[in-house]
Parts: sequence; structure tokens; C-alpha cells
Amino acid sequence: MKARVPLYGCTVTTKHGRKVILPYAEIFFLEKHGEQECECLIQLLKRNRPGTKIFIQDEIYAEITSLTSKGVILKLT
Repeated sequence: MKARVPLYGCTVTTKHGRKVILPYAEIFFLEKHGEQECECLIQLLKRNRPGTKIFIQDEIYAEITSLTSKGVILKLT
């Protein structure tokens, strides 16, 4: 299940509540971990930290839940 998803104009909320609008970001899905979690490589900020939320649309977002040796675990909601 490898897939590359470009995101244009997405909003990122850090775990401290700081909102950042990114003109471009990219998520590369590596493998699925259950129904709503995937291991991904992600190009967003300088540091990808657990608790960071990536708003793709108004009600659709992904949250970084943990870091792995390859990348991050994203929980999709």
C-alpha cells in the first residue's frame, strides 16, 4: 500500500496549538497499521512531533501519534 499524496494549502496545528498554513506538504504512506493508522514518511515541518494535526479539509485530519525508525504513525480521522 505505498502511495504518495501531495497536499496544497493544508493547515498544521502543533501540539502546543500553533497553527501553520503550508503551501505544500507531502505524505508517503508506507504500510497500514490497523483500520485508521498508517506508517508514513512526511514532509511538513522541521520536526514532526506526536500530537501534531494535519488538516486536509475542514473535518478531515491526520494526527501524528508516534515516531518510528522509518517515519511517523498517522491516525486518520
